[in-house]
Amino acid sequence: MRNVKIKKQIQEELVFYNEARKYPSLIFYKGYRSLTSQKEKGVDVHLAVDIVKDSFLKRFDKAIVVSGDADFAYSVEIARKMGRKIYSLFIPSRFSFAIAYQSLSAHVINYNRFFQKKYKFKNKMPNLKIVEIKKPRS
Repeated sequence: MRNVKIKKQIQEELVFYNEARKYPSLIFYKGYRSLTSQKEKGVDVHLAVDIVKDSFLKRFDKAIVVSGDADFAYSVEIARKMGRKIYSLFIPSRFSFAIAYQSLSAHVINYNRFFQKKYKFKNKMPNLKIVEIKKPRS
């Protein structure tokens, strides 16, 4: 069962990779797979360093972080201190308070109100918007 799940994940990643290759200006960084978990590793650190490096080099004015990995929070904070406008986008199962707090604005694409069920809090973050939809488009 686990091998079937891993094979399906690899097939989905291949579809994504082949689609991404269609954009010549897109820089695609491929990490490596952990021998124990078979998950891709190294990509988050590479992207976090690029956010900070490109902030200092003034290679961008605005960026959108589409990740719930809290490892990006510090790089977002640095980029914001450098005057960059950083926005974030989350799905409900991959939400990071740290990234949302550091972002200029944050949006959660909330499928079937999963986010409010999982995170019961009063919205004390004025930059956080919750976009309600009943189900994702396929």
